Amino acid sequence: MSTADELKALGNKALQSESYGDAIKYYSEAIELDPNNHVLYSNRSAAYAKQEKFEEALKDGEKCVTLNKSWGKGYSRKAAALAYLGRNSEAEECYKEGLKVDPTNQALKEGLAEVQRKSQQRPPNPFSTPEAIMKLRADPRTREYLNDPSFMQMLNMAQSNPQLLTSLMQSDPRFMTALGVLLGIDMADISSGADDSSMDTSDQFERPNPGTMDPPKKTEKPKEAPSEKPKELSPADQEKEKGNEAYKSKRFEEALQHYDKAIELDATNMTYILNKAAVYFEMGDFDKCIELAEKAVEIGRENRADFKQIAKGFARAANAYVKQKKYELAVKYFNKSLSEFRDPQIVKRCKQIEEIVKEQERKAYFDPVKSEEARQNGNQCFQKGQYPDAIKFYDEAVKRNPEEPKTYCNRAACYIKLGEFVLADRDCDETLKRDPKFIKAYLRKAQSWKTRDLDKAADILKEAQKIEPENREVADALLDIKDQKASKLMNTSNLSEEEIKQRAMQDPAVQEILSDPGIRMILNQMQEDPKAVADHLKNPIIAKKIEKLMEAGILQMR
Repeated sequence: MSTADELKALGNKALQSESYGDAIKYYSEAIELDPNNHVLYSNRSAAYAKQEKFEEALKDGEKCVTLNKSWGKGYSRKAAALAYLGRNSEAEECYKEGLKVDPTNQALKEGLAEVQRKSQQRPPNPFSTPEAIMKLRADPRTREYLNDPSFMQMLNMAQSNPQLLTSLMQSDPRFMTALGVLLGIDMADISSGADDSSMDTSDQFERPNPGTMDPPKKTEKPKEAPSEKPKELSPADQEKEKGNEAYKSKRFEEALQHYDKAIELDATNMTYILNKAAVYFEMGDFDKCIELAEKAVEIGRENRADFKQIAKGFARAANAYVKQKKYELAVKYFNKSLSEFRDPQIVKRCKQIEEIVKEQERKAYFDPVKSEEARQNGNQCFQKGQYPDAIKFYDEAVKRNPEEPKTYCNRAACYIKLGEFVLADRDCDETLKRDPKFIKAYLRKAQSWKTRDLDKAADILKEAQKIEPENREVADALLDIKDQKASKLMNTSNLSEEEIKQRAMQDPAVQEILSDPGIRMILNQMQEDPKAVADHLKNPIIAKKIEKLMEAGILQMR
């Protein structure tokens, strides 16, 4: 049975290799053995965050802080999860709490700065400004709303939590009117008018499937609001609309002319430049697309554009790099986009490209000749007793040629020398996956189990014996296990029956057998009817477990 530290080491290894599901499994098993270890919750929180399971990441971060309030990293885990969930104000407070107990923690400082930067980029809440109530009371469309206690209650909710604005406007059309009054625009015109969504979503260059989309909710115009003439588009927006129509019809040169005119009329709006970049993308001029996307980001930052627009600029450049097969640059720009706004589609796209990069790196690094050179260097270090150095060479050999079974077996020998039996067992398994008849791997796997479970080690050797019945090393190893068992029995000859049982109960294998409800039922039946054991011994699995209990002194046959 593995210890919590061994499971944590396996979890860390899985996390580093981006096997997040395995990492979570190992950390969870470790937590069962050591439920008060705050580091385990911190590590599992990181793994959950990598899987974008931010609610679970938050729970583990909170548990980590509860267990150790003086550890800065726990606050960092909790705050990061809050930030991913969009709860920026809570994340900011958490980062500040962490800095109180760990003022020099760089991760906390950087996290706090990032959350504050994102908060500054968000548009202000129009309902929380000092003059909001005065504007609503002065306008005839909203004056009467303020006499309604239910509206005032919802208004207070909108002031304290701007994230509720969307749901409030959907549930009560008066909020749509109130927002229009505060912004000085007619919200009804915006919700029903045409937009340039085809251009704004061209980062993925895919159109949503109408069959999978919810129909837009209809909102009734409040009776109190008088009808107004639709607001006219600015000259620049008029040119943009013409450009959008040309773009949809694939009249790209015409679209570029209209976007250029829009930029001449308003050089501060990054959307026009982004739409122009989309045209060049469709035309296959990816260098020009990237150049314009970067320029759009620059213009957007200068004019404090919405962070989602900045994110689109980076994503557009990233998609152009993908078309050019410059995948590393694509990942870089996708991550820049995600640092501005975590769009689920961009997250998915980024992961796909990251997998391509990893596969390219793996193929570029593959070299059986250099792998063998590294393995031989590892063997030389092993013979000199330099086991950590040997492991470094074997690691390199595995990267160069991951299908060579001998390398894993050699590395397992190093782990055994260093007492890392769980890692040795894993490498033996990797060897046997590639060569199921590799006898040396069975011998080393059995060796890794000898200090933990002699019966398990014996079973491994018996499997090897089926492959090579005459193998001398296997036979000697089995004989050695038999001698160790006999020695254990001799050491208990002077102990009382109760002392023998107490010692046996410390054996993890014995504990596992006795925790089996089926075995407990059989033992009770044997007390009532000793002859019943003969029937149970016909089952080889049960016979093996009973034999183990007899060897340990837990069960005696008379």
